[in-house]
Amino acid sequence: MDFKLRQRENSPSVGAKLDPHAIHMPRQLYRYETSMKTSSFLCIFLLCLPCSANAQTLEELIANGILPKTPLPPTQTIPILNRVRDGGTETSVFLSTRAPGTRTPIHKHDEAGVTCLIEGQMTLFIDNQAPATTTAPGCYFMPSNTRMAGMNTGRSSAVFYDFFEVSPGRPHWTLHDKTAPAGAERQLEN
Repeated sequence: MDFKLRQRENSPSVGAKLDPHAIHMPRQLYRYETSMKTSSFLCIFLLCLPCSANAQTLEELIANGILPKTPLPPTQTIPILNRVRDGGTETSVFLSTRAPGTRTPIHKHDEAGVTCLIEGQMTLFIDNQAPATTTAPGCYFMPSNTRMAGMNTGRSSAVFYDFFEVSPGRPHWTLHDKTAPAGAERQLEN
C-alpha cells in the first residue's frame, strides 16, 4: 500500500478538496488502523486489571506455600545515595543482593518507590493482585500505602537498586509481618 498526497479512487469522496499537507490513506487501511487502536486500547486495559484468579492475600500466599513463611534479609544492602533536596524531599538509593528463594517481610511504603534489577529475577506480591515478575534488566513500581512482599523467584542472586523519595525523617518502609526478624525495619536506613 502506498500513501499518496493525491486523491485515489477509494479516498473519502471523489472531487473533494484534499489538504495537500495531509497524508490520505485508503479506506481499508483507515479501518485497519482504527480497529488496531481499539484492540490496543482493550489489550492495555485488560492487562491493567487485577487477575482475580491469582489474587490472594499475602497471608494466603504464605499459607499455600507460594511465599516462604519467614522473610530473610538481603545478602547485602549498601546505601548509595541519601540527599535532601531544597523542597524537603529525601532521595535514597540502595543497592541490594537477595539470595534465590528469599523474600522481604510484608511491608508498605508511605511513598511509592521503584526497584531496578541489574541481575536476576524478582517477583512482587501485592495483596489481592496477581504476582508480577521482573527479570534483569528491568524495573518495577512499588505503589504507596499498599501491602507487598518482594521475592527472588530466580535461580541466582538478584542484584537491584531501590529508589525512594520520602519526607525527611520518614521511614522507607513500615513492616506488617509478625515473622520478620528483629531489626528488619532498619534494613533500609542510611
